[in-house]
Amino acid sequence: MIKQIAVEKELDYNKIISDIEIQLLALDNDSETEIIDCNKKNGDDFEKFVVQKFDKKYFTIKEWAGDKYVNGKYAETTSQPDILFEFK
Repeated sequence: MIKQIAVEKELDYNKIISDIEIQLLALDNDSETEIIDCNKKNGDDFEKFVVQKFDKKYFTIKEWAGDKYVNGKYAETTSQPDILFEFK
């Protein structure tokens, strides 16, 4: 919407967005919203679903990986299975 209005009024859209970002950073308020990575959330939800299917009377969770990463950097263990169960 901002871009559409900027174009209609012959304003510089990129400058407007840049100014807004600067003003938001200057506010220094805690955000009331959270950015959610839907793929990560879906993966986490699936792991929780799978874990609940294994009866703790018969299975022990030996490992449950967190798979943390940033800018394409991650631990070698990230390529290993996320969950390791042991049959009792």
